[in-house]
This record gives sequence, C-alpha cells and structure tokens, in this order.
Amino acid sequence: MAENAEIREQTTLLRSSLEPLWVRIRHLLKEKGLSAATSSLAYSYPEDLHFELGVLVTADGRVYQYGFDYLHQDISHGTFTEW
Repeated sequence: MAENAEIREQTTLLRSSLEPLWVRIRHLLKEKGLSAATSSLAYSYPEDLHFELGVLVTADGRVYQYGFDYLHQDISHGTFTEW
C-alpha cells in the first residue's frame, strides 16, 4: 500500500508541480511525444546531487526509464542523458 501512495504522490508531482525539476521533465517528455497528464511515474529517485532516475508508464502501457541530468547547468536546461 505504501508503494501505491508513493506512486500517486510522484505522479501528482510530475503532472502539476511548479518545481523547476518537474516543469523541465514535463517539457522533455512533451518533446518525446509523451503526456505527463496521462502517464504515471512508477519510480523517481535522485541518484546523485544533479541526476534523477525515473520510470514512467504511459496510458497505453509503454514503460520508459529516464536519467535526467543537470550537472554544471541550471535545472531548467537539464537533459535526458538516459532514455
């Protein structure tokens, strides 16, 4: 049950948080043709000070793992270095 609550919380952050991390990740997902509004974030964890690892599940069941890197740059310019 705690895992479901964590997925719901992370998905809410992905879909609506105004924090720069989530704003940038939504933008990058949109560039890849994916909608944060209809996807779920199954996993998100900071692997390093400037690197976030995530697993996204789309409404049609596709699963993507990403690595979001913003080392030596503002978070608003971070990129997916793993996809």
